[in-house]
Amino acid sequence: MTLRNQANKLCHSDRPEGVEEPAVVFLLLRTTLISVTANPMRAEYSSVDERLDSTYIVASRSRTLYIGVTGELRKRVFQHKWKEYEGFSAKYNCDRLVWFEHYQDIAKAIARETQLKKWNRAKKIAPIEQMNPTWADLSRDWFEYEPADYTRETYRRLS
Repeated sequence: MTLRNQANKLCHSDRPEGVEEPAVVFLLLRTTLISVTANPMRAEYSSVDERLDSTYIVASRSRTLYIGVTGELRKRVFQHKWKEYEGFSAKYNCDRLVWFEHYQDIAKAIARETQLKKWNRAKKIAPIEQMNPTWADLSRDWFEYEPADYTRETYRRLS
């Protein structure tokens, strides 16, 4: 088993063997976990034992923004996509991950979230367009299928 596969198993035990995430790739090099985000020039480092907290922005197709913080980005994005909780992001269909940053300290992640929420819209859009100018869903390859795909397939099978 390669180092990459070992790292993927540690980080994503639910993922089938040999499947990688193009938007976020984890590499295990000795005792350092390297998270390479959608912008490979900005890699984040932490030891394998440390938890990565994330500040993130999800957007709707109409570019309504929701800013949040989490200790489990993949799980939280899944919750947004499947609207597991009622609230702003579910009401306005904010289900596309368009920006995120990782932190080793939850206090720093929360401080960044608070800072972003105080900014005006133009200032919030700037880091998104710097990291992700096309506003592509950075989590598009994280899951086997999207809720819309599931709905279409269910409808097709019932017809």
